[in-house]
Amino acid sequence: MKCEHVQEVFPELRENPENFPEARAHLRSCSSCRMLFHIFQNIQEEAEIALPAQRHESNIKDIHKKMRRHDVFVWSRRVTTLAAVMMLAFVSLFEINPVTADIANVSDDVLFLQSDAAILPEITLDEESMIDYLAQYGNLETLGELF
Repeated sequence: MKCEHVQEVFPELRENPENFPEARAHLRSCSSCRMLFHIFQNIQEEAEIALPAQRHESNIKDIHKKMRRHDVFVWSRRVTTLAAVMMLAFVSLFEINPVTADIANVSDDVLFLQSDAAILPEITLDEESMIDYLAQYGNLETLGELF
């Protein structure tokens, strides 16, 4: 076995060494893994501290309280997200644009005239300016049609 594989099974090797003969053989041959396993065992033994029963019960109650608070938080976040999605779907399906409602009450001729007026502003040229423009850029036939 490789070192990383043996180090991954340290917890199981500590509990049931007979189930891992390859890992035990590796520990006999590899001094660095043997040292790490020894450190792992010492840390595990030091970590096994017996708490008083009252403190143990208090810790369990605190953990359950935090778990309930977390569950309420997750549940409320999910409900809020669902409500936001439903609201967006509702608004997108039933949104009535006020401009569209105004246009629905107007005839097609008026719409056409309004759309042209919005695109092309009304030209206010006097006769002399128009004649000057046509004389410069237009042809004489167009100029003759004006009179």
